[in-house]
Amino acid sequence: MLPSSGSDPSFEARAEAASDDPDSLAATVATDPPGTPGPPAGVGETRQQLRGSSLLLVGRLLSVGVNLVTQVLIARYLSVSDFGAFGFALSVVALVGGLLGLGFERAIPRFLPIYDERDDRPRFFGTLALVLGVILGMGAMITLLIIGFQGALIGRVAPDAFTVTVVALMIALAPIEALDTVLTDLFAVFRSARAIFLRKYILAPGLRLLVVTLLIATASGVEFLAVGYVLTGLLGIALYATMLPGLLRRVGLVGERHREDAPGEAARGEDASADARGGRRRRIVIPFREIVSYTVPLLTMDLVLLSMSSIDTIIVGNIHGTEAVAELRVVDSTAKLNALVFTTFSILFVPAAARFFARGDRDSMRDLYWRHAAWIAVLSFPIFALTFSLAEPVTVLLFDERYRSSGIILAILSLARYIDAAFGANGQTIRVFGGVKEIVVINIVTAGANLVLALLLIPPFSALGAAVAILLSYIVYNILKQIALRRVTGIPMFDMTYAPVYGAIVVGAVVIGALEITVDPPLIVELALAGIGSLAVVSFGRRVLHIADTFPELLRFPGGRFLR
Repeated sequence: MLPSSGSDPSFEARAEAASDDPDSLAATVATDPPGTPGPPAGVGETRQQLRGSSLLLVGRLLSVGVNLVTQVLIARYLSVSDFGAFGFALSVVALVGGLLGLGFERAIPRFLPIYDERDDRPRFFGTLALVLGVILGMGAMITLLIIGFQGALIGRVAPDAFTVTVVALMIALAPIEALDTVLTDLFAVFRSARAIFLRKYILAPGLRLLVVTLLIATASGVEFLAVGYVLTGLLGIALYATMLPGLLRRVGLVGERHREDAPGEAARGEDASADARGGRRRRIVIPFREIVSYTVPLLTMDLVLLSMSSIDTIIVGNIHGTEAVAELRVVDSTAKLNALVFTTFSILFVPAAARFFARGDRDSMRDLYWRHAAWIAVLSFPIFALTFSLAEPVTVLLFDERYRSSGIILAILSLARYIDAAFGANGQTIRVFGGVKEIVVINIVTAGANLVLALLLIPPFSALGAAVAILLSYIVYNILKQIALRRVTGIPMFDMTYAPVYGAIVVGAVVIGALEITVDPPLIVELALAGIGSLAVVSFGRRVLHIADTFPELLRFPGGRFLR
């Protein structure tokens, strides 16, 4: 969402990237404290993951709601120009934050669980030191450069002096949010879902809503908002810092067992794997080559996400000014709601896909992939109907009459996000089957295509051109992924079994949009049309989705029999 710059390449985008790797998911979330009696290890781990995932899903939904309220308040309070300057600054923060870690931060959820399982403390702390060192070092350097050379940025990086000032006030948020992501991943490694729930989904959006409330109550300007965002980010880091010692003691990484000044400690308790590598006297070992070989391919995913969000916004701002940025950014986070179901479903999809891959069961993998994609398409349709077919009235309702022209942009961006979601977890599936090179090539080609399209379309068409460039880039992105999916996994580019589902979605979206354009009914009628369209899509797809078998409890509700 717009109130969080990390929503572009950071947490939400990283959720998809993290789901690419089954090993990282295995240590992502759980809630039970150590020592709790339970079923055998495998069953207990699955139960813990589901419990933790449920908690984080609830938190994510709460966060989405609070962030949407925050964005609406900001857009309605600030002038279009000031909102554009704020949105431009967030894009710069997202761009810097997505690149300053050089992708090394992805090593946290991938390698730390492995090193912890092997009791390899030198590499555990070496990996952590490398990631933190890169983020803090690069972050400090870039922050000081932008603050110190503000004058040189006018007309080169930002369109005017005021926007440069807002960027300088907010640039420290880039390393803060990158560090926050690392700490979130560290807590996830040790299954501390409650800490993540509190910090990421309750405290962060709540504090930013408080900042916006104070902004309006004190009739302050965008500078107050910028500083408030930085301070709330620092407060979040401070909260993690107070929790971290207790977490490390609980999992046995610090404390009596690892004190190095105890007599005979080195001989008795030295890490066995470090000893085997001749590392008895070394405090940390940085597995640089191992980390680089894993993180560099994933860094290409950031190129795609950044090119289709932050870079396009920066181009718009430098060519057409901050009001054009506001026209684009005000609806961007609303369009991203179309990916909400996809991101959530990916958490459990990848481990299941990995199991079918290990068994060589391609028929089950094909069924899993396309049923998963169809479910995402159906469950996301109500959001799509509102943000695509009813884009203009929704935009005016949320953000005021000033942003009516952004309605068409919301429709285009929503279509782009929905296409990406409705094709299912194609990128994750390719990675599960070992198609890393294919994904890297696709990411680089898509990022390049988006840059070319942006440079062609933004100068003549401003924010609308940026939206079209993003839509075309997503189409290219998913066509390339579907081709690679067929080549790497044998899963067809489209399964005709699910044609009724996708056909109903297309017809429903067109009919609702046509009624909106020709009849222009009251808002309550428009919302009812979206609801009826959603039910129609579910009805058409009920048999191929096996709704009655998947959720038999729905049959107990009034009208539930039509799902058979």
